[in-house]
Amino acid sequence: MNGSLRKRHQRPHVVRNEPVSRRCSPPESRCSQPAPRSTLVFLLGAAALGFGLAPTTASATEASDTDASDTKLPPERTVASQKTTKTNHALPQPSVTEPVRPLTGYRFSDESACPACSSHPRIGLHWHDHWTRVGSREAIVTGVAATSYIGMRLFADSPSAANWAKPILFDQLARDHLALDSRDGRGRASTISDVLYFGAIAQTLVIDTAFVAWWGHDNPDVAWQMSVINAQAYALSLSLTRATKHLVARERPYAGPCTSDSSYDKNCNQGPQNMSFFSGHAATTATSAGLSCAHHTHLQLYGEPLLDAAACLFAVGVTTTTGVLRVASDNHHASDVLTGQIVGYLVGYLYPTLLYYQDFRTTPENNNAHSSRAAVVPVATPSSLSIDLIGLF
Repeated sequence: MNGSLRKRHQRPHVVRNEPVSRRCSPPESRCSQPAPRSTLVFLLGAAALGFGLAPTTASATEASDTDASDTKLPPERTVASQKTTKTNHALPQPSVTEPVRPLTGYRFSDESACPACSSHPRIGLHWHDHWTRVGSREAIVTGVAATSYIGMRLFADSPSAANWAKPILFDQLARDHLALDSRDGRGRASTISDVLYFGAIAQTLVIDTAFVAWWGHDNPDVAWQMSVINAQAYALSLSLTRATKHLVARERPYAGPCTSDSSYDKNCNQGPQNMSFFSGHAATTATSAGLSCAHHTHLQLYGEPLLDAAACLFAVGVTTTTGVLRVASDNHHASDVLTGQIVGYLVGYLYPTLLYYQDFRTTPENNNAHSSRAAVVPVATPSSLSIDLIGLF
């Protein structure tokens, strides 16, 4: 009786710490054994490293250290994990939302990825992530400025009386040394200045944009950004120049000699004699020079520092030559030319540099769809001329 009870309550004998081959019966049968904890930890660690999930905050680091202390890893694997953690902290990955500015001396290359475009690594010529892209706001500003300029050209009559006739500062000295004596000579100087005027516009709108950026670099996106920026700068420069001419109504240099000799200039009896300040040719060519310098400085269109610098200097030379020819043709005073060049270069260089390339910021900022944008635009009506501040805030 006692023997049968002991048999009934006797627990089955469990074999521990024996090889698998001895616990599996028969030997040819397949036995599934749970994976050791160290193997699971190794697999999880490898997966974490493969997906780049290394901890980046203090709390995550502490949690990782706690797990490592609880789990008994082999010594060599613990050392490897520590080395990996130190490496990740020593070389932090760039943030997607806050891209890094281009490194000093970085130039667009087809062989190396851009260090400033971490969200979308790119090679070759491209538009950086932290640069402002053109959109509907640019179309509105450009359309308003262009409409104002066209309206003033078509509907605003030239001032019939001059509000300002006398030269100032170095005007008379420059006219005495630069103005040509013959009518034919002044006519040729005026014609050459017209050629330089349209050539400067073609340089930025056609050559740099269509041929170099689009066709040469095969990047229509950069060409589109440049085209809209160029159109906006030219529209602002032209409309501001035209409005100032109407408001100031300065007499041109040839108007005085025309009173005693009607054959002195072809525009003696016609043309805008009271629209000298400031020079439209000087302002437009200076706008072209500013755009050329801004694009070649930031986009490095020609791929060589000397060539890009030469393109900027060439554009500056064109606007300088145009200004001299406007004085030589007796169409403008030197102060008209100098003022036009200053205004044009500010619009052509500072406007895209500050608003789009953002070169004067200490750190790049994310493009915000609700960021403010403003511009000064001349507005013409049948009865008045004004300068308005328009923008989106």
